[in-house]
Amino acid sequence: MRTFPTQLQTLITQLQKLTTADHGLVSLIAQSDSHTRMTKKSRADKSLPPEWSEGLICLTRSAVHIKPKAGSYGNAINNHLDKTGMTPDFKAEESKVSRPITDFPNEVLREGQKDQEKLYVRIYVDVMPSKVEAYYVNGKGEDVTHKVTKEFKENFFPKKYGSQKQAEHGVSKELKPREYKAENILYFQRGEIVFNNLSQDLMTKFNLV
Repeated sequence: MRTFPTQLQTLITQLQKLTTADHGLVSLIAQSDSHTRMTKKSRADKSLPPEWSEGLICLTRSAVHIKPKAGSYGNAINNHLDKTGMTPDFKAEESKVSRPITDFPNEVLREGQKDQEKLYVRIYVDVMPSKVEAYYVNGKGEDVTHKVTKEFKENFFPKKYGSQKQAEHGVSKELKPREYKAENILYFQRGEIVFNNLSQDLMTKFNLV
């Protein structure tokens, strides 16, 4: 069994409790490094990103599934196809970023394909519409949420596409797997199972105090 730093071990222990508990939605707060995915120039006029967006990160709170009811991504899609009278022949492609850790259930905790020391957590976005609460902070620690407008996103953020493979199989409710770096999982809660690595400021921002 692998050993991990204390904070990661706490995250892993609480994840294990979630994967062995009943299925249900989990309240998740995580951060993503938006600045690493931004285009180098605006799609509209080829201008450079504004200075305030340097080091931009996104903090989101959303309702997610830590594991699909079917136990795996592929099984979940095939169960949906079977229930809707379609051929359950969907084969999930391997992630290019991570792979499951053998001694951890449900493919939730994963290691990097190229660097096994890097850990990832796979979650599934709820297929039903749900509110996502998002804040943006730049490299100086400034809250720039009000500046990340629809126009800014269209010019500098990656375009969003649905799963072409799921669409080709006739999946009407797309199951969306997401992989976060383990250190970017800041908080999750379902019932009495809680992991909290939020600063006091973020606890206040997300009304958790």
